[in-house]
Amino acid sequence: MTRISASVGQGGVNRRQDVVTVQTLLNLNLGHLTPLRPLAISGHADPATIAAIEEFQRRVVGTASPDGRVDPGGRTLAQLGAVEPSPAVTPRDAHPASPVGGGGPGFFKSATPLGTHPELDVGSSPQPLGHAGFQPAVHVHPTPSPAASVADQPSRGAQVDQEIEDLDLSETAKDAAYQLKRKHPAVKFTSGRRNTQDQARAMASNVVLNRTWIEETYVRSQARDACQKWVDEHQDKHKQHEIAVGLEGVLDRFTAGQLAHLSKHLSGEAFDVQPVEEDGDEIKRTLRALTDAAGKRGHAGARFLEREGGLVRWHAQF
Repeated sequence: MTRISASVGQGGVNRRQDVVTVQTLLNLNLGHLTPLRPLAISGHADPATIAAIEEFQRRVVGTASPDGRVDPGGRTLAQLGAVEPSPAVTPRDAHPASPVGGGGPGFFKSATPLGTHPELDVGSSPQPLGHAGFQPAVHVHPTPSPAASVADQPSRGAQVDQEIEDLDLSETAKDAAYQLKRKHPAVKFTSGRRNTQDQARAMASNVVLNRTWIEETYVRSQARDACQKWVDEHQDKHKQHEIAVGLEGVLDRFTAGQLAHLSKHLSGEAFDVQPVEEDGDEIKRTLRALTDAAGKRGHAGARFLEREGGLVRWHAQF
């Protein structure tokens, strides 16, 4: 019988080992939580872990109003241990400050705020997404770099990668994803094209940490301002799923063209990658080469970001 010493999740005690236990159980039950991707076993009860608990309570436990918490001896813990697990892959060598939780096309990953691991916080101050003056973190790299030529290689071989196909990317972004995967086979994609529900969930996972995250992260647009206004006017909404529902209603009022000014994910022109420590510099170097090459081919706004709104996140847009 699975045991935890104290509560885990929303308002829980969240002892590290207990959180690790719950994250592991959630990963073993991912087949019942589509489209969530594996949680990194971080020991932190971040918004993505809480969202996964709520989703498990809603779908498997049958709770009408999930509280996002797993209690010792409670129904959620019993069901987590009782449901027949489905195969799940835990991201390899996940960066301690990397996004944790859902991902892939149709979900989100939340990131640990900077400062949690100061020794890993590198780079310049974050700027709003889409900001023309944004300069990624400055790093000194050898020249020439093997990764620098990856953008000149054929984009894909004959073999189809279903993980990439499932991201539902635009042709330019898909080509870049294939090149990245060929160069770094262990890379894990955490997000691709999003619909408005997916985008709302992604934003909500960060708003619960910072109520002004939307205006701090995205370049000014009608959609951005409307989303931030909704958050400002609904101070009583604190749970991630409540915020997500509200933001989805806001986004649904805009056209596809208007939404394109908010996030490249909504047009399939962006993907996120799980940050890792092992080979991390090489992967980032390849991502920069790919986005730089797209920019030279006339794709305005193509860039690689290590952070979004102060959160550690590897985001490539084309």
